[in-house]
Amino acid sequence: MRENRIIPNYTRYLCIFCAILTLLVTLVGCGGSSDDANNSFGNNTSLRVFHASADTPSLDLYLDETRRQFDTSFRNSTDFVAVDPGEVSVSLNVAGSTTLVLEAVVDFREGTSTTLVATNFADQLETILINDDLISPGQGLIKFRVGHLAPTAPALDLYISSPSEDLDFLSPVFTNVSYKDIGDFLQIPRGTYRLRATVAGTQVVAIDSGELNFDGERIFTVLALDAEGGGEPFSFEIIRDRPKS
Repeated sequence: MRENRIIPNYTRYLCIFCAILTLLVTLVGCGGSSDDANNSFGNNTSLRVFHASADTPSLDLYLDETRRQFDTSFRNSTDFVAVDPGEVSVSLNVAGSTTLVLEAVVDFREGTSTTLVATNFADQLETILINDDLISPGQGLIKFRVGHLAPTAPALDLYISSPSEDLDFLSPVFTNVSYKDIGDFLQIPRGTYRLRATVAGTQVVAIDSGELNFDGERIFTVLALDAEGGGEPFSFEIIRDRPKS
């Protein structure tokens, strides 16, 4: 998967592991609201925003100076909204105000879906554009990707296992995963798993998902985040990606 980032341009790739849902992992719905009656899906060109900046207030999304989503808070995503292919002016304002916190011109390819992530702290706010693959997984499978969006967390090693397996008997699936690394979508069978992220090169657990039950043909994005305001405890957050028909 190619990442298209506005500030700065990163080209790392991360084929990652699976994880979803526990006390530390909360399924994300749509935390914001919309001024747009035509929230798009299917085969149209579309965009959504995920708010991953721990100390930034709720945000409104403007496309070509028209407000399209409003009041999206930390750890939440907007609906997908229709965008015209080609260059579009994208702006994020403090919710309910004219205070601009970030703006960029984005070139959208026809028929694609994109997630715009607002990340880092408020005085260093930046965005990452991620291409979405919203085609449904095969029967009996789930599709997921994982990203590291916790600016105060160290690089991480990632383990996937059954819920009861001891780390002493496991090797990390991926090592030295750094802040702003975003992975491609992978597919695994439905079942029960456990995801642990340790400080890179150690077995010191930074995030533990607990028991994860994958029970349907669904698509998820799993993100490692700071606590509100920044810092520990780190946790996983999940966006449910709606599959294309």
